Amino acid sequence: MFVLIFTNDIIIIMKIARIKYRNKIVFAKFENNEFIELVGGFNSILRGKIQEKEIIDSNEIVKFLPPCKPTKIIGLARNYESHAMEAQKMRPKQHREPDIFFKATSSLIGHLEKIKIPAFIKKPDYEGELVIIISKKIKEVSSSEAKNCILGYSIGNDITARDIQQETGMISLSKSLDTFSPVGPWFVTVDEIGDEPNLNLILNLNGNVMQKENTSNMIFNVKEIISYVSKYFTLYPGDIIFTGTPSGVGHFREPPVYLKKGDKLEVTIEKIGTLLNEVE
Repeated sequence: MFVLIFTNDIIIIMKIARIKYRNKIVFAKFENNEFIELVGGFNSILRGKIQEKEIIDSNEIVKFLPPCKPTKIIGLARNYESHAMEAQKMRPKQHREPDIFFKATSSLIGHLEKIKIPAFIKKPDYEGELVIIISKKIKEVSSSEAKNCILGYSIGNDITARDIQQETGMISLSKSLDTFSPVGPWFVTVDEIGDEPNLNLILNLNGNVMQKENTSNMIFNVKEIISYVSKYFTLYPGDIIFTGTPSGVGHFREPPVYLKKGDKLEVTIEKIGTLLNEVE
């Protein structure tokens, strides 16, 4: 039996999860505290052909999977002024472009899966973030066109090895270790949130609030991010973009707070839900 944590939304939200149920992998709509299996796969969802099949017994859910299978995972560094300030790396006024990095697709895990910290990593850190899921193949789209390229939003935790980041200067390496990209527990369709999300984000570590921000405070908004990224490479349906983290990460606290075995991380975003992962 899985214990689920949800936000108490008044508005009914279309939440679609990807789960291992009995001996199969299915997409399911979460509504009225029930999972309902959907007919067809990811392509059916992309086409808007969402048909319900049957209610799923939550006792038979084997595993929550990441909500999609991306060809690439992209992230933004310092996309909130609050985080840029705590890192003492304010973006120069003349440099008005997103700071992009990649995360290995092999780092992706789902809701309730364990974050595994290798023994040689001494400074593992958390970063709660809003995640964009792309709906179609795109290249060089404008900001106005980008709003039609969003399938939905999910919740991410951009786990980062600060020691690797400091020692090598390779941001992508520090964020690409196995299990360092939790995403879930589902995605929420874009029509429920829009292309300019104004959502409260909170990260709790062992019940203590560590990060609290509104996504409207991002330096580069969702449409600008998609447009910029698509200038350089093609995006495909299911590709994931981490939109950046606000202040409150462990590394810049006094004293620093790094993840350890048994830590419980909860990232909650208004109208989406809560992503829960434990450190192993």
